[in-house]
Amino acid sequence: MKKIIVMIMSLTLFSGVLFAKNDQEKPKTGNEVIEISMMDIWVEVEALYKPLNDAIARFEAANPNVKIIRETVPSQAYLVQAPALGAANELPDLVASNGSMTRQFASTGAILSLQDAINKDANWKKRVYSSAWVEHTYEKEAYAQPLAEGNYGYIVYNSAIFEEVGVKEFPKTLDEFMVVCEKIKKAGYIPIALGDAQLWPADSINFSSFVNNFVGNAWTESILNKDGKAKFTDKEFVAALAAFQELATKGYMNENMISITHSESLGLYMSGKAAIRGWGDWEEPVLVETAPEIAAVSKVAAWPGPAKNAKATGSYEASSAWGFSIGSQISKEALPYAIDFLANYVVSDEFAKYMIEEKYQFVPWTMPKFDESKLPQITLDRIAFKAQPDSTACMNYDAVLDAAVKDVYQRGLQSLLIGAVTPEQLAKDIQAEFEMSL
Repeated sequence: MKKIIVMIMSLTLFSGVLFAKNDQEKPKTGNEVIEISMMDIWVEVEALYKPLNDAIARFEAANPNVKIIRETVPSQAYLVQAPALGAANELPDLVASNGSMTRQFASTGAILSLQDAINKDANWKKRVYSSAWVEHTYEKEAYAQPLAEGNYGYIVYNSAIFEEVGVKEFPKTLDEFMVVCEKIKKAGYIPIALGDAQLWPADSINFSSFVNNFVGNAWTESILNKDGKAKFTDKEFVAALAAFQELATKGYMNENMISITHSESLGLYMSGKAAIRGWGDWEEPVLVETAPEIAAVSKVAAWPGPAKNAKATGSYEASSAWGFSIGSQISKEALPYAIDFLANYVVSDEFAKYMIEEKYQFVPWTMPKFDESKLPQITLDRIAFKAQPDSTACMNYDAVLDAAVKDVYQRGLQSLLIGAVTPEQLAKDIQAEFEMSL
């Protein structure tokens, strides 16, 4: 299929036909099959694997002359491959992108803005929550359709271990949390399981919410807006780094925290060796299905904050971290079909019901009615936790920071945890890289 480099021409050139929703306004294909290439990270074991395949099947049934060719790439390889293809402007027609990738791809013209298409499709615009676009917006235009309303960075803990060491409820402040961790350590358990071999877990599943209790959402918004009001060297951010480091230096995290993977840290928790772990909602079905006896005693909580001058309480990440973008090399024949696929087959009741009833995850668009009886207790506990008045939704740094800043920050967190850098120096390093992006 001949490709057209549409990044060099205005999208308005394709208005009407290309962003139309109705089938009769799509280009007539005759017997020619239009192929749409697609690449993502959701291999067969991932929650999004099946609903995406189902969406493709429904789309192809309605559009028999269009074929979506899907390629799945394991996440670690994808995080290298996708940015390389983006830099070369060789992205597939549909490409999975996290927030950082979306902005990077958009800044170089490697993907197309979806904003005109969204504005022309009243149902699409109305149905997707406006907050969901934030992580995939560049210069006030949306460049990816988010796929999940993810919850990360909350805590799941083993209440049986807590009871064994004489703790009846989860601590409210960080000082109290340290005391509990010491009791758990003396009882022979790992207080906090962490696996950061992939660089993102210490941040995305732990520190992004941990630090928000110190700095608050207004601080993070200032960083993202680059308005000069907030700095990574601010005392609140440095204090959070110091407290996070203290958890490691006091032996409250497993010694191999930067050499094992996030999945391996899940094994420490599910085997009963660890009492506490930073969590992502996609892991709830794994826990329920693999270790039901541990799931039965697992409870949901938030990282405790400082006893004084906390800027937020009960912080957890509400993130639409990953979505689908449209590569700028897509042909004009394929483009309206790619738009239709995102707007009507991904954003759909079928997709949403599967995600909540089978994988216990929500989507960032209006949910249909679903069978709540299918949800395990830990998911119901998470829903109740989010509804508490002292719970605070916050950003996932992994999805919103510029790539170069994120690299210094995430690698720096590893150095921090093993005592190779001070909180003050890491804050300076992150701020220096941040200022280069201004």
